[in-house]
Amino acid sequence: MTSSVSRAGRSVHPTGKHRSGSAQSPSSLYRQNELFLDERQEEHDLNNFNDGLLIFFRQPHRLTVLAITLCLVWYTSNVLSRSGEENLYYNAKLGIAMAAVAFLIVCGMLLPDAPFRRPHPVMWRLVTGFGILYFVGMVFLLHMDVGSARQFLRHIDSSLGEPLEEREYASNCHSFTQFKDTLFDEFVLAHSIGWFCKALMIRHVEFLWISSAFFEFLEYTFEHQLPNFKECWWDHWILDFLLCNGIGIYFGMKACRFFDLKEYNWVAPRDIPTQRGRLWRLMMEFTPLSWDTYHWDATSAIKRFFGMSVVLVVMSFIELNAFFIKYILWVPPSHYLNVCRLFLMFLLGVMGIKEWYIYISHRDCKKLGRHMWLTVAVQCTETLVCIKFGRGMFPHPWPTHVIYGWIFALGLFVVFFLYVVRKSRRQAPLGKDKSQ
Repeated sequence: MTSSVSRAGRSVHPTGKHRSGSAQSPSSLYRQNELFLDERQEEHDLNNFNDGLLIFFRQPHRLTVLAITLCLVWYTSNVLSRSGEENLYYNAKLGIAMAAVAFLIVCGMLLPDAPFRRPHPVMWRLVTGFGILYFVGMVFLLHMDVGSARQFLRHIDSSLGEPLEEREYASNCHSFTQFKDTLFDEFVLAHSIGWFCKALMIRHVEFLWISSAFFEFLEYTFEHQLPNFKECWWDHWILDFLLCNGIGIYFGMKACRFFDLKEYNWVAPRDIPTQRGRLWRLMMEFTPLSWDTYHWDATSAIKRFFGMSVVLVVMSFIELNAFFIKYILWVPPSHYLNVCRLFLMFLLGVMGIKEWYIYISHRDCKKLGRHMWLTVAVQCTETLVCIKFGRGMFPHPWPTHVIYGWIFALGLFVVFFLYVVRKSRRQAPLGKDKSQ
């Protein structure tokens, strides 16, 4: 029987080779990432995990996909397209949509593999393709003015382009009605789900709590610009920080420990005697092949300290840009564009965080991973969009307490950085002595 089993994050490949999970060192993570990015791994899986149904989905089928793509392009260009100048707008929308579909097909077929292979490598290549499309779209939007950008979004959804009614969360902090309305707000569930996903990305409980507190600080910073950020004190620290964010972090870390301690038994479905067992094995294709626990250790080295600082800044910009973009471009919070953006950033972030962890942990890793690069590029472009389109929309000056708060926060950052520098210098001679 061909099988592979892992316990406590240590997995065994069907060929008998071990795949390390939570016990992986940064160097083994780096080698594993390079292996996943090698196209020869695809052929290796096909030769050593030969099961009829799974091998069908593991094969690239490039000729079949090419034939289907050409048939689809022929159908849309000859059947769905319309003749006449009066149909120019319709044909342009159809052409742009099909160009995007063709681009995603090329990404799914030809892009290198991502750091993950479950449930299928093509899925992660398509995520990269969607990220590239979104990045290009934001660059395109950046070259418009704010009015044109709002009207352009009407071509995607005709319900957009209308001013939003911003809800107030601090109109009467002593009213039970205010508490009840805030408790059953749509953002409550979004907070918990969001921090659950961040826990799956970061996998470090202390850093998650620091990130949660830092975003509450950012809400205080921008509450004079965004009405959604102006909340009661109990909304900031009890409902958001402790309850919603805390629930998401708790269950997210529980999920991380479940995958870390899970027994991975990759038996081929053909070797399972029962139909129920085969069905369960196919469902297991949607779970991780192995699980890596991240040990960030921000105080162990200057590079790791700045590495975690970059992660904190990028995660904060992902959230901040979501609020500013919806406010400036008049996109309702529950609109599918907002939901799709956050889901895309989560999938890109999962891959980017793994690449970034390898980059700051391994000395032999000299280049930044493509997904982390793409995530940073998207966030920088979104920030440029918010800065350009937000000119004149926020006339209120920065409050004095915000300025003093940031001076205090930067002072703490400098003090902590000096502590890391001193600690790393103390550890350097010890490392030399041990090596000698």
